[in-house]
Amino acid sequence: MTNSTILILVLVFAAVWAVQMAAGGWQARRFMRAVRAVRIQGRTAIGVAGGRVRGRAYVAIAVGPDDRVVAATRLTGKTVLAAPQDLPQIVGHDINDLASAASGPLGDTTIGAAAADAARHLQKDNAETGPVEASYPTMHRLHRSRWGGEP
Repeated sequence: MTNSTILILVLVFAAVWAVQMAAGGWQARRFMRAVRAVRIQGRTAIGVAGGRVRGRAYVAIAVGPDDRVVAATRLTGKTVLAAPQDLPQIVGHDINDLASAASGPLGDTTIGAAAADAARHLQKDNAETGPVEASYPTMHRLHRSRWGGEP
């Protein structure tokens, strides 16, 4: 191969990588926009499960003062074209029921494991700081304490 051929290959790979990074950022912004819509409804946590081979799943759940899910969204897929979707199957369930992926309403699936992970984050927050009252400033305590700043 000549130097110009190698240069062209390197430039093509760099362009493909840049497009993939931009598409990943676009997907992340879309998911975080969906999480913001969930977050205004209660204390929120994001769970993740799966891996590269089986596919990753992200689930954001919001709970009310009674620790029941009031809203949920998920992101699953193997490409950057995956879009966030509502997850109505778990609305109304207690986070203690969701914390066990195998016996939760979603069963032993990647989405169920991600929902269980989010529920465990909320349980841990309850254990560390106690239950949250239904006022707006304290409902978002988990988000503020984990990432800093206002919601």
